[in-house]
Amino acid sequence: MPAAPVTPILPVVELVVPVVPILPVDPVVPVVPVEPTELPVDPAVPVLPELPVVLGKAPAVPVVLLGPVAVPVVPTVPVAL
Repeated sequence: MPAAPVTPILPVVELVVPVVPILPVDPVVPVVPVEPTELPVDPAVPVLPELPVVLGKAPAVPVVLLGPVAVPVVPTVPVAL
């Protein structure tokens, strides 16, 4: 009887391991800046595309310092739309 509960615990640990590699994939997704590139289509908002590009290059570390800066940038994009 006690052996049965022990078996399910092993698979659970394995599932947690794959979750860790998935997290590093998110920072690699900075390629998402491709969407902001579409915004440049509007000649009236050429400065906005430049900002997202800088944040997209290294959003992992700058997130802490540029945290407050990134917040205002997000609302600015929807306003242009």
